[in-house]
Amino acid sequence: MPPLAASPGPRVLLAIVAAATAGACSSGGGDGGASTTSAIAGTAGATDTKTGAAPSTTFSGGRLFDPCSDLGDKTLRKAGLDPKTKGVDDTQSDVWLVCHWKPTDSDKYVVSVLSTTRTLAQGRENATVTDYKDVKIGPRSGFTAVAIDPDHLRCYAAMPAAQGMFEVLVVWRADVKAGAGDLPPCKTAVKYATALEPDLPK
Repeated sequence: MPPLAASPGPRVLLAIVAAATAGACSSGGGDGGASTTSAIAGTAGATDTKTGAAPSTTFSGGRLFDPCSDLGDKTLRKAGLDPKTKGVDDTQSDVWLVCHWKPTDSDKYVVSVLSTTRTLAQGRENATVTDYKDVKIGPRSGFTAVAIDPDHLRCYAAMPAAQGMFEVLVVWRADVKAGAGDLPPCKTAVKYATALEPDLPK
């Protein structure tokens, strides 16, 4: 779940692709803790570990929205995500809070929600993504951006918020054949972003 940050340069979340390829997105319950995935800006990769609760994170306007705890099961199911498959980023920071889920109706991709103090303008400065396109996500004006890789497996849908912005990232499984129009998965990212938007702080 690489954040769209201007600096330090974010890196591709290889572990998410690997986990999705294996068809395993770990559950947050039943074994003493959520399996988490490192994806903070500036890290070179990611590893699954066991961690406790995410840190209490604040910004100038208050507490940073935490998708890992603030998105309820009902909201996730309404958006088409399975709450039992939650994965928590294991290097949460005062800038980014990130979680991912598997959809309830597909095993072709993983959906991540990123909450950050970074702004849309800073997101547009990211040199590791391309093909920026303005989109409407509910009432909010945002953009989509495609991670630079030959297979176009990752697309972000970003929207503004008082705290900075929210991003919804869709990572397509590398071992799943995509149909016409599936890649890059920007339409899918916008679909989930639009479904979640009413429950994300303005």
